[in-house]
Amino acid sequence: MLNLNPDKKDAEFEKYAVEFKNGLELKLHSVEYLTVRDMDVKPCIGCWDCWVKTPGVCVLKDDVYKILTHINHNDLVVFAAPYAMGFMHSLAKTLQERMVPLLLPFSELVMGETRHTLRYGTTPELAFIYKAEADTDEEDVQINRDIFERFALNFRSTVIFYASTKKPPMELIHETVDF
Repeated sequence: MLNLNPDKKDAEFEKYAVEFKNGLELKLHSVEYLTVRDMDVKPCIGCWDCWVKTPGVCVLKDDVYKILTHINHNDLVVFAAPYAMGFMHSLAKTLQERMVPLLLPFSELVMGETRHTLRYGTTPELAFIYKAEADTDEEDVQINRDIFERFALNFRSTVIFYASTKKPPMELIHETVDF
């Protein structure tokens, strides 16, 4: 589980994320929980060295390699992030962009669309928990969901849920997590 909330003072979000993690632990027995704001995560510089010069390894020296190792060795990765200005917080988007080393620079035609080849053969299922802003409407949610689903599709993964923090954590777990 990736806590992508940049604001540790947001007690409501922090409480929800921990309750969700604890609920998963009750059901799954093992949850790796990373608070990404406490890690050194630099934005992607678009150099593509992770594909060409250092295959599978980003040239930026930060904590993203730890995150990618966790992602690559789990069955489910839950992104938990608030919306900011109508979109998932930039920390979540930055992490998605930094996941490029998990792909190869080659493309394949899959269901009539071009997809990158997976570097390691499998990817975990994905999920997203968001905290809406006061002015978030259904269109905002649908746009963000569509973008996350397209991200998952390119990583040959599936989205098992895209849910709001308005749904109680245990209810969300019981409805969606089938492990």
